[in-house]
Formats: sequence, C-alpha cells, structure tokens
Amino acid sequence: MTDFKKIDDFTIEKTEVVSETKTNAYDINFLIKQKQDIKKQRDEFVIARNIEIAEVDNLIAEAKKLGIEPSKEASSEASNIL
Repeated sequence: MTDFKKIDDFTIEKTEVVSETKTNAYDINFLIKQKQDIKKQRDEFVIARNIEIAEVDNLIAEAKKLGIEPSKEASSEASNIL
C-alpha cells in the first residue's frame, strides 16, 4: 500500500508499506530538477549513441564500396540490425 500526503506547499510525503513501513519526504523543487537532469542525461546519452551509430554506418558503407562483405554468420546476425 502506498499513501501520499502533502506536508507543505513544496513537499510531498510518500509512505509505502511493503514488509516494513518506509517513509520518505521529497521537496517538489528537487523532484522537478531531478526529472530535468535525468531527461537531460538521457538525451545526451541518446545523442552520443546516435553519433556512434552514424560513424559505424559510415564505416560499413565505405567497406561495402571497397567490396568488403561480412561473413555469412555475421551477415545473418547483422540483418537484424542493418
């Protein structure tokens, strides 16, 4: 069971009953900032991975131009990602 209670204009309290009672208090401003920070980190991670994918795609394209092809085993695995 989980209960939520307003402590003041800026703070919410969450009480969870699992095998024991656990009570945490959260400042709303902290939660908003935490969400913003998490989303920013996620977006930066996705951007970095997209850059890496683009670099690998470029290398694959250049390899194919040079007549370099994957082995049959790698080719069947790669077909799921290419």
